[in-house]
Amino acid sequence: MENKELLAQVTEKAQMWLGEGYDEETKAEVRRMLDADDKTELIESFYKDLEFGTGGLRGIMGAGSNRMNIYTVGAATQGLANYLKEAFPDMPQISVVVGHDVRNNSRKFAEIVADIFSANGIKVYLFDTFRPTPELSFAIRELGCQSGVNITASHNPKEYNGYKAYWSVFRRWIKDQYRVKFQSFGVVHRQHHDAVSEDCFLQVAFDAVQIEG
Repeated sequence: MENKELLAQVTEKAQMWLGEGYDEETKAEVRRMLDADDKTELIESFYKDLEFGTGGLRGIMGAGSNRMNIYTVGAATQGLANYLKEAFPDMPQISVVVGHDVRNNSRKFAEIVADIFSANGIKVYLFDTFRPTPELSFAIRELGCQSGVNITASHNPKEYNGYKAYWSVFRRWIKDQYRVKFQSFGVVHRQHHDAVSEDCFLQVAFDAVQIEG
């Protein structure tokens, strides 16, 4: 693909992020990239959608379809919520655990994940603060949940964050059919906060192995 064609495509895609469904901070960042003489950042941020790879998402934080932000995190979560409802159609109450590390935006992303699950009628156990990944493993099994999400980018540089999805037996989603199914549902309603049910939203602190809320 020639550079002019690629630039036209990413410009069109970026301009979609200036619509009503996006917050002002995101739109300001997109406008900055569109107005810059050097289009490298614009291209890298929008030339593709952030891909669900082995176990989840990982990318640089920032505005754009190829970046970790509330919209790409939200889309991934809506996809997982849809898949859970398809996988457990007869279960009265699907439940998940959400955890996070200490990286920038990790708590914000974890709360977005919790909000979207809750808006889909899925019960959420959200850790009250940062926790190591093995505690997510324990919580999924201890609470009898069907899935879990950990917001972490492990050993990657500070500019990165990640989204790791786990099943009830605590294996990361690595099979190709899961990956395809997960991405095919990547559509998120922008106003998910309005539909959050407090009855489906609990905070969990495992210092004393107890549920609060």
